[in-house]
Amino acid sequence: MTNPDVKVQVNWTSTWFDPAVEGDAAKALIDAGADVIAMLIAAAIGGAIWALGPGLARAEIGVSEIITTLTLNEVGCDSFAISRTACGRTRKASGSRG
Repeated sequence: MTNPDVKVQVNWTSTWFDPAVEGDAAKALIDAGADVIAMLIAAAIGGAIWALGPGLARAEIGVSEIITTLTLNEVGCDSFAISRTACGRTRKASGSRG
């Protein structure tokens, strides 16, 4: 079932992690009459996918979810260039963590 009257509005915050700016953007969408804020849906799906690995490892082979999630967080911080600031770390020119 489709709704031909659906309208999409995008608000760019140009920030990776700024709760005040992102909250203002969400409030603006709600005040404009938004029914669904895709950012929340995308975050929920992304979180569920991210947790799937440790959950399955725990359920299937008994691996500690604490160790698995700590390792997975490190992988995530090292994998995404933008997350260097989100993880609160920067790399020095020598490659050591600052």
